[in-house]
Amino acid sequence: MGIEPIEISISSSEEESWDTIWKWSWFTREIWASEHWERTKRALQPVFSILSKLRVRSILDCSCGLGFKTVMFAKMGYKVEGSDASAIAIKYAPKLAKEQGLRIKFFRSRYEELGKNCNRRYDCVYSDYFDEIENYKTLRASAKGI
Repeated sequence: MGIEPIEISISSSEEESWDTIWKWSWFTREIWASEHWERTKRALQPVFSILSKLRVRSILDCSCGLGFKTVMFAKMGYKVEGSDASAIAIKYAPKLAKEQGLRIKFFRSRYEELGKNCNRRYDCVYSDYFDEIENYKTLRASAKGI
């Protein structure tokens, strides 16, 4: 009786890595999601205050992942859409919104492609991923896209 070999693979791109993370997150969400909703709500409280003062009505949550913050924005009454570079995140985000009784538009786009992929303008573009951009060149391209 032999031991089965373990297959190890390395993602060839950052997007492929994120697809793997989002797929795993989606299928394990019953374990962590209830706690995550509370953390997300607390984290957004200061943002809601600022958005209210600025009279924001529409928001693009770029780099939305599975859409937890996008859903929270919608629950607070904002007209919101979500975008992410991950095909897997964009596949599951509408399902998360539907589980919460919401219909939210999600679309796939990297930061630097937002200008050509958005069909409208927003009062606010929100991202909690901007600080993870790996270099200045990508940061500039991303800011230009936004």
